Amino acid sequence: MTKSANARAMLEMGRDLSSDEYKEVVAELLGGVDSYKELGTPLYLAVCQHCWGIYFESVALRNNANGILKVFMTKRDETDPDWQGYWHVPGTALRYGDTHETAVARLAKEYGVPIVSFERVDDAGVGFFKKGDTGRGPGMSLIHVTKLNGEPALNKRRGWFDVRDLPVPTVPSHVSVIIPRANQAYSRIEFSEATGGR
Repeated sequence: MTKSANARAMLEMGRDLSSDEYKEVVAELLGGVDSYKELGTPLYLAVCQHCWGIYFESVALRNNANGILKVFMTKRDETDPDWQGYWHVPGTALRYGDTHETAVARLAKEYGVPIVSFERVDDAGVGFFKKGDTGRGPGMSLIHVTKLNGEPALNKRRGWFDVRDLPVPTVPSHVSVIIPRANQAYSRIEFSEATGGR
């Protein structure tokens, strides 16, 4: 009998396992998961509770005709495993086998238009993905200011919002950390471009 078959048999028999035995069974079962394929949401969220995740946060900003700074946001579905119905900036978790390019390509699909530039401007971590707050465990958010080539599709779940008047509810870390830090960097970037980098 293989280790994974033995592990399954122990679980199916309903045998009471010590914490260490249970971890061993789970580890044996995970050995049967193809690490080159998607984990799927339930398994991904279960694993995230026990290790750090790395997230690309994509903050697309622009000034409207009146000089008001706007941020592009999307609303999570009510069936999502975490932050159901909350607004947030687009983002993606880095997956096994990802490159910078594959992650940015996923974000471009979310926007529905090409990404012209994707500049990492800051990082945020530890306290922003706490167990119990969402379906995820701890994580590091890599904050990027994003420039788009075109206008993303807009509807009741996707739109541009004044950075001083974000929709309710918005994911708390996006309100308090991610959008403000991207906003500060955007101001520096815009100033540098306006002055030719001087």
